[in-house]
Amino acid sequence: MGGGGKVKSRWAGHVMRAAAAMSLVPGSLGAQGQWRIDLRVDNDLFVEFSPTRSSDHEYTHGTALTAESLDSWGPCGDGRRLLVDLSQRLFTPRDETPGAPGQRSDAGWLRLQAGCVSRTGPSRGSIRFTLGVVGPLSGGEQAQRAVHRLLHFREPRRWAEQLPNRADVAVGVGHRLLLTPPSAPVGLWLEGDIDAGTVRSSVRGAAAFSLRSGGHPDTGLALRVGASAVGNDYLLQGLATRRLLGWASLDGSLVMHRVVLSYGLTTRTRSYEEEPGGFIFGTIGVGFYW
Repeated sequence: MGGGGKVKSRWAGHVMRAAAAMSLVPGSLGAQGQWRIDLRVDNDLFVEFSPTRSSDHEYTHGTALTAESLDSWGPCGDGRRLLVDLSQRLFTPRDETPGAPGQRSDAGWLRLQAGCVSRTGPSRGSIRFTLGVVGPLSGGEQAQRAVHRLLHFREPRRWAEQLPNRADVAVGVGHRLLLTPPSAPVGLWLEGDIDAGTVRSSVRGAAAFSLRSGGHPDTGLALRVGASAVGNDYLLQGLATRRLLGWASLDGSLVMHRVVLSYGLTTRTRSYEEEPGGFIFGTIGVGFYW
């Protein structure tokens, strides 16, 4: 009983610190100090660059706004930086015929993450806490319908069968170990993440290789290859899920003054047994130092 009480107390302390970080976000963005702000948009349209050939299924769209302090800040303490991420992801079936078997349900996933990032030499560690929701409250249907009408795409047909609401509460830790000198033009590193939550739990590991410009560390190319072991996955409710996923991503970025422009490609293997094949999507990003 005593040991369980200590564990519960420790977790309560983590949750309180996460809540404090989230509550202080609006004030932090107006505080003095340097920040990196990034807007990232994922879509399979960015692979084909043609609305008539875009598959528009599986992980069909994602938008994320991220802010990271570039020095120690607030509840994270000395030597740690605050990271805040607000994202919405949309998932749709391959076959939108109502009642078609073996299809994932439409789903929107809205999340707010707050965490702390620490650096020890060339290594980088993080701990993050998440609050969010999957289901109608995420606004996924409204977001997709609004974009499709704006761009004169076809109307989605299966949102009436979307997943019901479920709260997203999660905690995650990550670590990145750089194996080459930080100043070297070629980088090699290993990274891993563990996430445990009510919507999805997973363990992810990857090896990464990068070519960096001597002018700015954010300019260059990065290739990541890894695998994820997935536990519970509410987003694939009712389907026979695969427990091990392989994936790879190639990202390029360019810095112009205080603005960072990026483009990337990500491909993965099948994530559930009924899925006929893997999936690929593109990412366009813009960031700036503030």
